[in-house]
Amino acid sequence: MIRTAITSLISGTLFGAGLALGGMTDPARVRGFLDIFGDWDPTLAFVMGGAVIVMAIAWRLVPRLAEPIFAGQFHLPTKSDLTPRLIGGAALFGIGWGIAGLCPGPGGGRHFRCCDARWHGCCQASRRDLIMKLAHVSDTLTVSPQLGPDDMRAVAAAGFRVVICNRPDGEEPNQPPVASIQGAAGATGLDFHHIPVSGGAFPPDAIKAFAKVREQADGKVLAYCRTGTRSITLDALANIENETADERIKRAERAGYDLSGMRDRLSE
Repeated sequence: MIRTAITSLISGTLFGAGLALGGMTDPARVRGFLDIFGDWDPTLAFVMGGAVIVMAIAWRLVPRLAEPIFAGQFHLPTKSDLTPRLIGGAALFGIGWGIAGLCPGPGGGRHFRCCDARWHGCCQASRRDLIMKLAHVSDTLTVSPQLGPDDMRAVAAAGFRVVICNRPDGEEPNQPPVASIQGAAGATGLDFHHIPVSGGAFPPDAIKAFAKVREQADGKVLAYCRTGTRSITLDALANIENETADERIKRAERAGYDLSGMRDRLSE
């Protein structure tokens, strides 16, 4: 009994840690993944793909085992029919997930990682959470999904000198105002620049402004929007490193973003 309980605890901990490491505790990343007709962020597909691969291997191994290693018998599903209850429950789960942007399990873990605000004023793991959602593009540029005022102290502690916001105010009801983030950035000694773009348009003035900030930055730059896609696209269009289109597309791919659809424009 104790052995089974300990094994269950370890398995659940590994499962939750995997979801957290994969970005399931980041509401902006989850909503970006579900927004397939908007500013889609496909990075969570790798989390799903990894889970499917591991489960497929385990499913092939089960028939070869007489019994589980840490249990008396396998508990496999016996029903294959789709009942209204099953469909309704799955739909409610998905709707709630999409609205809140948090999967219940890792979302709860994210909540309980927060420490007493009277002593720290933020989550104890705020810097770790920040680093988990950052996408390293180059030695001088990192992009990120939506940031908030409370993230600025962790941003400065991580060694960044400049923050660029590429998102206009008012895109979402709970979106932090740019002014509040700018104020928090200034309080920690960060240079803050607001270069908003939207609707899939990247006007020349915005590209030039982004390039100018990057060229004049005295240290590492962190650019963000809702998912990070607009930020890394602006960087690719600014192209201050004078790279080829293929080099910029591959660099974005390594950071978790697909810019292959912009190959023609990047080649101009």
